[in-house]
Amino acid sequence: MKLQFEKDAMRAEVLKYISTGMPIDNAKRIMEDSGFTCSDSCSAEPQALQCTAVYATHFLMADEIYVLLYHEAGKLRDVKVDCYSVGP
Repeated sequence: MKLQFEKDAMRAEVLKYISTGMPIDNAKRIMEDSGFTCSDSCSAEPQALQCTAVYATHFLMADEIYVLLYHEAGKLRDVKVDCYSVGP
């Protein structure tokens, strides 16, 4: 999976590899094989798996990609992507 630091482009890239209805465990494996670190989201509802990757680093800044994989009954329901520059 090619990382893109533009949320619509990154969402389109993610959807080339995973699709709604697939088992969430498979989606997690694909994301982690693509360099993302995934963990359960802190919010209770709806259930989501948060996957994070660093796109690039600049001096004290980092460009990060966040992908939320919403799931229900073990199946992927929706994908949301956000991109942020973080640092001091």
